[in-house]
Amino acid sequence: MQAPPPVADETGRLEALRRYEVLETPPEGVLDDLTRIAAYVCQTPIALVTLVDAQRQWFKSRIGLALSETPRQLSFCAHAIHATDVYVVEDLGRDEGFADHPLVIGDPFIRFYAGVPLRTADGHAIGTLAVADAVPRQLTPEQLDALRVLGRQVMAQLELRRQAFGTDRLRDAEHRRDAEDRFRQLAESIQQVFWMTDPRGALLYVSPAFETIFGRSCESLVANPGVWMDAVHPDDRERVEQAAYARSRRDEYDEVYRIVRPDGAVRWIRDRAFHMYDEAGELYRLVGTAADITEQRHLEEQLQQAQKMEIVGRLAGGVAHDFNNLLTVINGMADLVLAGLAEDDPARRDLTQIRLAGDRAAALTGRLLAVSRRQILKPEVIDLSAIVTGLRDMIQRLIGEDITLVLELAPDLASIRADPGQIEQVLLNLVVNALDAMPDGGVLTIETRTVQVDQVYAAEHPGTRTGPHAMLGVRDTGIGMDESIRRRIFEPFFTTKAYGKGTGLGLSMVYGIVKQSGGSIWFQSEPGHGSRFTIYLPYVTGSPASRAAQPPAATARGHETVLVVEDELPLRELAARVLVAAGYTVLQAGNGADALALLAGHAEPVHLVFTDVVMPGMNGRELAARQAQLRPAIRVLYTSGYTEDAILRHGVLDDPGRFLSKPYTPSVLRRRIREALDG
Repeated sequence: MQAPPPVADETGRLEALRRYEVLETPPEGVLDDLTRIAAYVCQTPIALVTLVDAQRQWFKSRIGLALSETPRQLSFCAHAIHATDVYVVEDLGRDEGFADHPLVIGDPFIRFYAGVPLRTADGHAIGTLAVADAVPRQLTPEQLDALRVLGRQVMAQLELRRQAFGTDRLRDAEHRRDAEDRFRQLAESIQQVFWMTDPRGALLYVSPAFETIFGRSCESLVANPGVWMDAVHPDDRERVEQAAYARSRRDEYDEVYRIVRPDGAVRWIRDRAFHMYDEAGELYRLVGTAADITEQRHLEEQLQQAQKMEIVGRLAGGVAHDFNNLLTVINGMADLVLAGLAEDDPARRDLTQIRLAGDRAAALTGRLLAVSRRQILKPEVIDLSAIVTGLRDMIQRLIGEDITLVLELAPDLASIRADPGQIEQVLLNLVVNALDAMPDGGVLTIETRTVQVDQVYAAEHPGTRTGPHAMLGVRDTGIGMDESIRRRIFEPFFTTKAYGKGTGLGLSMVYGIVKQSGGSIWFQSEPGHGSRFTIYLPYVTGSPASRAAQPPAATARGHETVLVVEDELPLRELAARVLVAAGYTVLQAGNGADALALLAGHAEPVHLVFTDVVMPGMNGRELAARQAQLRPAIRVLYTSGYTEDAILRHGVLDDPGRFLSKPYTPSVLRRRIREALDG
């Protein structure tokens, strides 16, 4: 532990301290109030007015600390009195001079300290005004300035106290005015409304920040205190009135409410107050601050929305995963039965309807996977402007004659890496949403351009990365949305359409696809002023690839040996049945351990392992790694109902050709098995 350094003129310093006759005196309300303000402004649980004599540090005023004194060699103040400015140790536990300090490693476990020296007129530091905390932290420049001003105020009060025992009343009054001026400087320097009332609620002071935040003059509030309550949002006014009425009779007042500025803007306010008592213990002041927390509220709402979307997405992904297993069996068995029926068989029509219903269900699970950000993507370098141009004719047919389509496309747009089919789905969903908002016609504008997202924008929009992005914007002149709709706009199954007219998955799909593609989406909308959706997708190097048609697959039959590993028995039997009918020799295993045992005991060649990814005990990736040690020549084809599996990275396979998503049909299974063997 680092011992406090000696003071050059310790004799003069102790003589200066003695002149103030303050040691061992009772608590005093004015100093306690200043200490409380220091803790409040710096947002620390501990604040102290400390005086250092020859042997100890003694606390004239203390907030949040049970100790009344400590030996001088354990005094943080004994270090701070050597400083010319605020003495700050942000983490005492990591400072080599204090890491083993008894007050750091033991009760009260101090980890942060900041103290401003209390200097007399002749330059002697007799103590400090300090704040402390049990956790490491930093003070803002505004808090440091406030601590300096409060330190001077404490010293001024000590000087007034000293002179109160003398006869120089004129000088006493001058110092009191000086203290009041310094207090006013403090109140006017902080970016919050600082206010003061008497116990009956009569306004004594309000800082100029009232005009900035509330949009009304301080003079109007002084002339009519009701101006404050008139500014409170009508929905919050009754609650705030009750709290304001009660605050003179309770020690805690902390209210969050909305105000409506004269320009119509709605702002969120956090209003806090505490009581000040005189030496007789009587309440004589209520002092408080009102801070504009609108941006903080917006950030909290965005975070809550993101967390809610993540929870709902996980639920949707889990449901889709299980449903895809069922659909694979339903659709696969229907295909097998249909293949064996004559064209005129009366059962064929019913089976065809079952199969069509299965396709619709598979499309629905695809939407759920998009919502949950767990679908398979096939990303490539693309140009957003080219995507919009390619869909222009389709969009024109969708919108009809009463809506004007305006395209504002950047010719030199930054390239992005995304699945072009999914980006097309995003654009079409936003277009359909805009059309629904313009039943009487209007203007639909689609815009692309390259933008540079800076740190300020990224900080205001959590989840947005800094750097160059390609921007896709879709805006309409429709009916717009009120706050109740805006709060839920991306929620799955939320829709404003009539029953049976929509699934409520369109915009939640958009959200999921954009997030899974590494981008971000934001929107603005007001009733009667239309809506604008803005998507940012990060820039990548490279040129967009041409989208050539895929060559036809080779024959889907074969003679090789395939090991099917699937823990769902109906699925396993379906796959085996399809492959046997296609000429393959099929081995079956219900889990990874059984598959390894079968490979170890099977003397004949095995050419391909077709394995589910998520299985009890051992997943498909682990199985593939271990079977490669036994038989490295065996190829592997993975399958799963969704993509949050061990072999996937951010929803995109390293090699998409090695993955078959569920549900699959018998023909697709045959083709992909053949491709995997030939690849």
